[in-house]
Amino acid sequence: MRFIYEDDFRNKLAAFGMEPDGEGRELRYRDGSATLGFDFTNLAVPTADDSLYESSGAGERGVEQAMARVIFKLVEGLNRFPVYVFASDDEWGGGEELAPFVATGRLSKREAAAMAGVVEGKHRMDVGVIGPGEGETAAALIVPQTTLFQGTCHVVAEGGAYWVTFSPDEEVSFNTRGQAVYDAARAALLAMGPLPFEVVWVEDFL
Repeated sequence: MRFIYEDDFRNKLAAFGMEPDGEGRELRYRDGSATLGFDFTNLAVPTADDSLYESSGAGERGVEQAMARVIFKLVEGLNRFPVYVFASDDEWGGGEELAPFVATGRLSKREAAAMAGVVEGKHRMDVGVIGPGEGETAAALIVPQTTLFQGTCHVVAEGGAYWVTFSPDEEVSFNTRGQAVYDAARAALLAMGPLPFEVVWVEDFL
C-alpha cells in the first residue's frame, strides 16, 4: 500500500464528480445522482468453520472482519484499481498509542502490523492507495479504525466507479451509479452463499 496526501485525494474526489457531505463524514455524487447498492448490517455471529469469515482473533470483531473481507473480495472482482482508503473523521489509529492495544490483544498481529506501517511511516493523516492483492492490508486498517477507534472509513474506486462506507455502528454501505458495476457486485455477492450478516438491497426501498 502506498499513501497520498488527503488534499490530493479530495482533488481526485472532485474530478470523480464526488464530494463529502456537509459534515464531512459521508460521500455523495456532486450532481445528486441516485445510487444503487446494498448495506451490510451486523445481526449475526459468524461460524468458526468457514475460513472466509473467520475471526482475526482480536476482541469480538468477527462479523466486522467478515464484512471487510467480503467487500475486498468484491473489490478484487470489480478490478477498478487503484482504490483509495480514507479515514474521513479522524486520523488512522485515532491518535492513540498502539502498544496498549497490541499488549491486550485488541489488535491482531495483522492489524498491528498494518497500523504500525501507517504510524511509523508518518501516514496517520494520509489516504491509502491499494492495488490488486492488497485488500487484506486495507481490511486490517479499516476494521480497528471503525471498531476500536470509532471512526468512519471510505473505500473509493478510481473514477468514482463505486464507493464503500464503513461506519462505527457496524454497518457497511456499497454505492454506485453504474448499473454494470452494481450488477457485477450483486452477482458476486449472491454467489458467495450464506453470509454471517444481513444484506439489505437499496432497490428494495426505491
